Amino acid sequence: MKKKILTSFLILLSVSMLRAQDQPTPASTPTATNKVDDNYTWTMYLRQNTYFVDSATQANAMKVNNTFYLNRILGGRAALSKDSPGQFTGMGTDYGFGVRHGKLFKSNWLFSFANLKDTSSTVVDFDSTAFSSSTFAFGASAVSQYNYTSNTLKTARISYLAEFFPWNSANALLAKLGFRFGPELYANGLKMFSSNNVYAQSGFVSTRSSTSSSFTTVPFSGGGVDFIEQNKKTYDEYFANAVIGVSYAVDFRKSRFDFSADYFRSLASSGSYLSKYNVLIPLSSNASFPSSVIESGTFTTNLTGFRFQSGFKYQFFEHFGIRLSAGFTTATHSVAGSKFKDGSGTSLGSLLSGGLNVNTILLATQPGFGPNPSSTDRRTQLGIEFFFRF
Repeated sequence: MKKKILTSFLILLSVSMLRAQDQPTPASTPTATNKVDDNYTWTMYLRQNTYFVDSATQANAMKVNNTFYLNRILGGRAALSKDSPGQFTGMGTDYGFGVRHGKLFKSNWLFSFANLKDTSSTVVDFDSTAFSSSTFAFGASAVSQYNYTSNTLKTARISYLAEFFPWNSANALLAKLGFRFGPELYANGLKMFSSNNVYAQSGFVSTRSSTSSSFTTVPFSGGGVDFIEQNKKTYDEYFANAVIGVSYAVDFRKSRFDFSADYFRSLASSGSYLSKYNVLIPLSSNASFPSSVIESGTFTTNLTGFRFQSGFKYQFFEHFGIRLSAGFTTATHSVAGSKFKDGSGTSLGSLLSGGLNVNTILLATQPGFGPNPSSTDRRTQLGIEFFFRF
């Protein structure tokens, strides 16, 4: 699928270049006072953006643990997570160019990349379990808070938009009104790390000998900061989207005000998730064994959203100018099909502890029964753009 989409993009790029080369040479060269971009065949720009992102990618990664909620309830264990995502900030770069094919049609290409960071996300896990037999009973509950202080989000987008100006030759007021559509490739790569967790726990252990009619119960409780149980998460998602939108611009001497609004929706998607916990398994009162608990799986995501952008462009010279821009994007990421596996029920620590029954272990080997995560992504970007036209 990804190779076919990339091939289609390359074909569209070749066609755009060939059609641009076939354009007839204008009878007169535009002067510096001629401000309208459609008098030039090529427009190229380099834009530096500052981003502020409330990431749905991160929120969904922090909610994956809840897809195992029904599996664990059916296995006699209650576990639920409450996420508090932070905000990603950072810089990104856009490279784009447009090719005019006469007055009524234009091709627009965009290559965008950003590397963002967040240092203030938390996940609070609530966990309780119980087990009993004729001679033994065990119950425990715990609250743990994982503080993720080293998080990165890499995001990339490649798009092609075919833009039409149906009234460019007939109506001065509507000459700069454009309708556009096309495909885009979009991807997010997330990495999160928590070096410790703050926890509190309590419970009891009850035993009864074969000659006794009553149980002997020993309660326990504790808490603190655990620097051993670290957690690393990676969450990658890839989309092939369809985009449709409108644009409008107003020229005034050497300046231009522009605005665009686009709607996008995923046609195909894929993703992968991995979460690894480092743990110590107590073998005796004086010895422990290092191990790990892994949650992993693949998934697909339904993506729908809107993208708005406005800008002010000023042409300093005939072939060079600067544009200031502001944009806002909102999108819903809803995991539709998932094959997440919960490693906590089949981990070495769980098996050695003997506190989990066969039903718990069997259910832990099945994909999460749900609910699947769904979150809203909100992105604000401020940019400065250097453009060239010829």
